[in-house]
Amino acid sequence: MNIDESARPVRAVEWYEEEDGRITLKILKFKSRFGKWLCRTLKRPPYFFHPLDEKGSFIWKLCDGTHTVACILEKYENTYGEETLKKLENTYGREKIEELREMRGAEVIRGDAMVFLEVLRRQGYIRLE
Repeated sequence: MNIDESARPVRAVEWYEEEDGRITLKILKFKSRFGKWLCRTLKRPPYFFHPLDEKGSFIWKLCDGTHTVACILEKYENTYGEETLKKLENTYGREKIEELREMRGAEVIRGDAMVFLEVLRRQGYIRLE
């Protein structure tokens, strides 16, 4: 992943916060004139909605241009670190997780959030400043 931790993610698509605090992204289906024409002709909306889970919503709310990637990763680790390690423990076993905690537990947790940020960037949902 090639995201600089000093970069500041900024949202680049419309979004809504649901009553439960989760985020829903409003994504344009087509950018081409043909695609837009096709949606009008077929009487279909030119966009779709993509709901984010709790962790994705947490990260999305921090992509406001004021938080750096490093700050987002730290807040994610502090909020979801133990939960992430417990899920990994259920999958891989207690011994493996103890090794991860000693060696690079924070790296594993941060990697989870970094992958999500990279997907958002590649899809054009955020831009880095």
